[in-house]
Amino acid sequence: MYKKLEIAVHGARQSLLNVFQDILKMLCNITAPRERANKNMLLFQELRIAFTPQTTFN
Repeated sequence: MYKKLEIAVHGARQSLLNVFQDILKMLCNITAPRERANKNMLLFQELRIAFTPQTTFN
């Protein structure tokens, strides 16, 4: 049961991460200045860290 839950949580987390990544890529394309794009990419890296699983179910 825990394995199914872990897979479901991982899938949801991955979906959210993909949505954030797509949004930030669009923002990077819209806002041309290089420093703005760099800030968006840093935000994405922080989101990736935030959505990285800290614990695993065994």
